[in-house]
Amino acid sequence: MNSIFYELERTFRSRFVLVMMGIIILIGGLLGYTLATSSPASIPRADRVITDNGLFAIVDAIFGVLIPILAVFMGYLTYGKDRTSGVLESVVTRPVTKGELILTRFVASVIAILIALLISTLLIDAGQYSYYYKFIPANMFLALVWTYLVEGAGFLGLVYLFSHLLKSQSAVLGMSIGIYLVLALLWSVVEDLVLFEVFHATIGSISSLQGFVNFNFGSPSGYSRNLVMYITNSSSILGLQRPSGGTQINPANYGVTLVSLGVIGIVWIAVPVLIAYLLAKRYD
Repeated sequence: MNSIFYELERTFRSRFVLVMMGIIILIGGLLGYTLATSSPASIPRADRVITDNGLFAIVDAIFGVLIPILAVFMGYLTYGKDRTSGVLESVVTRPVTKGELILTRFVASVIAILIALLISTLLIDAGQYSYYYKFIPANMFLALVWTYLVEGAGFLGLVYLFSHLLKSQSAVLGMSIGIYLVLALLWSVVEDLVLFEVFHATIGSISSLQGFVNFNFGSPSGYSRNLVMYITNSSSILGLQRPSGGTQINPANYGVTLVSLGVIGIVWIAVPVLIAYLLAKRYD
């Protein structure tokens, strides 16, 4: 038990984990400052309006790119590098199993991401209130924290998984960065190519909306769009109108419900690291 707590503390206090937390908190502070100062103070208070979609677009432009790549390097530096270099073999000579080792490092990293996201979102909330005199709605606040926790933990778990499928440090890091490029930076391009070039879907049709929803569930980075669509009952976050015009929709008609969001979020958080855990126990 002492060894488990030692691994938790060691991971949580690692230099890169602390730097990662600092970057997320710093970006949250800068976003809050931007919300507080970007518009003229001369605008009457009653005319200062920001929508949930507008707020998410501002936050996601930064966090949607930043969180996945930070999670990739966190996973590599807290586990993947040690796993492929053989350092873990010396660690498991202490009274801690390989299964305990992978889970404690993963849990410590996820806790670090969660703490940083909570502080960062509070700073964004403070910035929004200082100008718009309106706090972020509770459901949107929780959604921002949850969606980027899913995103961070999902990419973190994928790196842990690659660490047990590949044998060299360069292969693990290269594959992890590659999956970041596909599932984060280029995911919207992949969506467009498959839906409109391969399946020839019509823009704004029911099939295209459903296709975007399905694709978004297929990536930790796309997950956030479905979550915001659920909160706002709008397809504008996808940049699409519904077939009859406008953007107001019933997300449940496209399979976006609280249950589906919860299940898919948990799948992205738990499944990659669980597979890595089983591989660690079976093959190492």
